[in-house]
Amino acid sequence: MEEIVYKEIEIDKRAEKLARERNLSLLEALMVSKLLHPRLEEAYFSKDSLSFDLTIPNLEEASAFIANAVRQGKKILVHGDYDTDGIMGTTILYSGLKSFKADVSYFIPSRFEDGYGLSSCSVEAAKREGADVVLTVDCGTNSKEIQTELESQNIFLVVTDHHIPEKENLVDSILVNPYLGDDEETKTFSGATVGYFLLRKVAEKLGTSIPEEPFLRLCGIATVSDVVPIGSFNWHLCKKAFAALESSPSPGLNALLRKCPLPPFRCHHIAFYLSPRLNAAGRMEDANLVLKILLEKDSKKAEELVEKLEELNTVRRYLQNQMAEEIEKNLEDDKLPFIFCASERFHLGLLGPVASRLSQEKNKSVFLICVDGESATGSARSVDDLDITSLLREISSIFKRLGGHKRAAGFNIETRNLVKLREFLEERFKTLESAKRNEKTFLLIRPDEIEEAWNILGKLDPIEPSIKQPFLGIKIKNISSPRVVKDKHLLWNIPIKNGRSVSAFYFDAMSKIERMPSGDELIVGRILPDKMRSNPNFFFEVKDII
Repeated sequence: MEEIVYKEIEIDKRAEKLARERNLSLLEALMVSKLLHPRLEEAYFSKDSLSFDLTIPNLEEASAFIANAVRQGKKILVHGDYDTDGIMGTTILYSGLKSFKADVSYFIPSRFEDGYGLSSCSVEAAKREGADVVLTVDCGTNSKEIQTELESQNIFLVVTDHHIPEKENLVDSILVNPYLGDDEETKTFSGATVGYFLLRKVAEKLGTSIPEEPFLRLCGIATVSDVVPIGSFNWHLCKKAFAALESSPSPGLNALLRKCPLPPFRCHHIAFYLSPRLNAAGRMEDANLVLKILLEKDSKKAEELVEKLEELNTVRRYLQNQMAEEIEKNLEDDKLPFIFCASERFHLGLLGPVASRLSQEKNKSVFLICVDGESATGSARSVDDLDITSLLREISSIFKRLGGHKRAAGFNIETRNLVKLREFLEERFKTLESAKRNEKTFLLIRPDEIEEAWNILGKLDPIEPSIKQPFLGIKIKNISSPRVVKDKHLLWNIPIKNGRSVSAFYFDAMSKIERMPSGDELIVGRILPDKMRSNPNFFFEVKDII
């Protein structure tokens, strides 16, 4: 196993300047220096609120068309996607248009039967619903062929999306997509947020208004779940969304939030508790279950639906762990700068989360492929600043379908082309990767600064995903004897202020340490929300003892 080298972060010029000019404590100045993207500095220090004074190409034309369709009683089919962003966007557009008294229904494709985005199944769904208009959210940009099929049935297509356009497959109907313009801020939007912008503009055309809630909280969930970049708009959006989650009128959403650690809510609550549950439905069975949860008004029925989702999530976690462990056991060459693994045994719905987990654990880009005869479906996740979708577009001719973002991609490919893909990646990564130590950095804090660090993290949240977050290091004198949990984990308490203590938990410690910690120790890890305690409402997740 490669040795990890830990390096303490020292005060830099940016931190010194922030402390001096912004009158910050040295700890806050250092954390801001390392965790706040420079483009968010104005948002962090100003008292500005969320502003919708942004434009997306073709928003005016699309909103006028949809408003007319509503007035004329045309049947609108909202077409979403089975991931969290697509589900949130579908909920926003469907419930919003419903409030305008529109004749509207929704369709979420099956991951297993229909595949991603628009397909012939979309055309059949539109015909079945008697739709005059198909309005997409989080998909459709590169669906020229399906547009033609829809138009042959006299069904008009309006696309709202945030995926990168491909010239050869680009629809030529009304397309609302930030990537058609030059505004870098709107290019950070989730698909749900693009949909919400359209809804606001449709309301304006209809001479009415639409409230920010319950829509903003859904945009916030989508923003975190889809791991989009955090610009100023998204930063303010998430701040408002997380606060709104504490008083949601939705029985279903409230039941889901009770599965999370206690508020105040942060990105961690969404990314590690809420989003995996929301995605579990589409990964294991049918994403429509989540729509039903979010739209259900009866508390008892909502609870029942959430429990069904919880059962699916439990199965998802079990199978996901099995799949990840199996891949790790059978890695052919752990010295490669990326992980490439294809198998007929992979669960199609779990490629993405397993790829994400392995990329984080191994600090490598990951490509996992589920083989089904002559065809294969893959999911890729990147690390550092690698734009994984742009990389794969360099060899786009071998894919039957390819889409994604900077940090994640999905594709369909003929099985016979997997060798070509592997060879391309091996050659390309030679120029992308340079020899480097597995170096981890940490900010050194005192035990009595843990709570201050936790509060600063709350102020910084949401943190731009591309920022490689350092660990926190805590030097503890005469560390107390830890309690061994389930024969493999370590748990002990670190005294903080006002006679309180914070739990420190070292997961799977007994397989990682050579001796039990004692005396003076430096522990490195992260502060995370605590599901079990409310005062303090956080714990320290130990990653190493050095």
